[in-house]
Amino acid sequence: MRIARKTALAAALATLLAGPAHALDLKTAYESALVYDAEYLAARSARDEATEGVPVARAALLPQLSYYYQTNRAKTDTHYIESARPDTESGHYDSGSSAVSLRQALVRMPAWYSLQAAKASAGAADETFRNDTQRVGMRAVTAFLAVLAARETLEQTENHLKAMEAWLILAEKAFAAGRGTRTDIEDARARRDLSRAKVAETRMQLSAAEHNFEVIVGQQGQVVDRTDPLLLAPDLLRIGGLKDEWLQKIEDSNPEIESLRKQLEGAQATVAQMRSGHLPTIDLVATRQNSISDTNNSVGVEYTTTYVGVRVDVPLINGGGTTAQTSQARARKEKIQQTYESTRRKVLAEANRLLLAVDQGIEQTHALRQSIASAEQALIGEKKGLQAGTRTFVDVLDAERRYHEARRDHATAIFELANNRFKFLALAGGIEGESVESLNAWLIKGRR
Repeated sequence: MRIARKTALAAALATLLAGPAHALDLKTAYESALVYDAEYLAARSARDEATEGVPVARAALLPQLSYYYQTNRAKTDTHYIESARPDTESGHYDSGSSAVSLRQALVRMPAWYSLQAAKASAGAADETFRNDTQRVGMRAVTAFLAVLAARETLEQTENHLKAMEAWLILAEKAFAAGRGTRTDIEDARARRDLSRAKVAETRMQLSAAEHNFEVIVGQQGQVVDRTDPLLLAPDLLRIGGLKDEWLQKIEDSNPEIESLRKQLEGAQATVAQMRSGHLPTIDLVATRQNSISDTNNSVGVEYTTTYVGVRVDVPLINGGGTTAQTSQARARKEKIQQTYESTRRKVLAEANRLLLAVDQGIEQTHALRQSIASAEQALIGEKKGLQAGTRTFVDVLDAERRYHEARRDHATAIFELANNRFKFLALAGGIEGESVESLNAWLIKGRR
């Protein structure tokens, strides 16, 4: 699994460095984001940092071996008080000592609970990283679809501008031939000028979407695959299965909820750790010590001593610090508990909203697809009516506008539908691998 993931990231990095030589599909954009996105890389480092906390906490329960060595140059002067004996001087001599000490924790409840808290924190960091991975994927997919939607909007706006320019020419020719009115010319010119303004606006929107895509993925938005929304089948985005089963799956596997659940476990362990500060600790200790001329009375004498025993430390009074730390830990646990419950409710509410949005989005895109066909037929009818004298020039211009608006609205709706479906899968923690490939395959069917 890791080898496959590294291979995919390496391929994405190669694509990233290769530059915009070919069209970029969704899968490649997603993999490039995992290599390029700074927030993702920061989240991965945060996960690694929390994971290393487990061996740090475990170390307090493992054997501790130490060695020390000390050497001195000494001189002792002896003065006899209340004695007639003369003062003496021992002269210079060497002294020193060394020892090897071993300590093994037998009962250390604070260290044990600290290890449990570290494990829970590492688990929470894993889930947070998984959630951040989902967010990177969502940012990449949202940016990719935003480029497609903005590109289609610009195309329809430009097509409408071309149509208005053509109708303005026809209006001028009809007026010159005595079949039209100046009002038709002014109406066509006003609509042409408004279309120019709309084109400028949509170009800025496309530029913004492409820039946002480049920030997230590291690739220029211009290389994104061109997709015709009319070739995309919305029914393939339908979410199968029962609603209650999906909600239960989201509650059980959503990375944000799972991260808070792990944080709550860690907070409970921290409360126990702080409370156990009142408990005694028991260690097995063993020392082997060597000393030479260690005291004034043992000049020139070497001792080697071995100790093996049990050490018991009983905390008595520490100024109320343990009680205060326990209360602080309980307050933090309560805060995480409420955050967990609030997040759980929000995630399930968002899941309900997205599930409904997907179902309604499919129906909406079908209706908009039909509206395009209707608007196209209406435009043809208005043109024939104009030739027959039963329709006015304004009627034709309005029909032209409605046709291009229907094309634009359909494109916006179908890309929003795809985005909402992906957001729903992200809530269930399932947008890696198969989900990305599935959406990518769906988009490829609309490739121009």
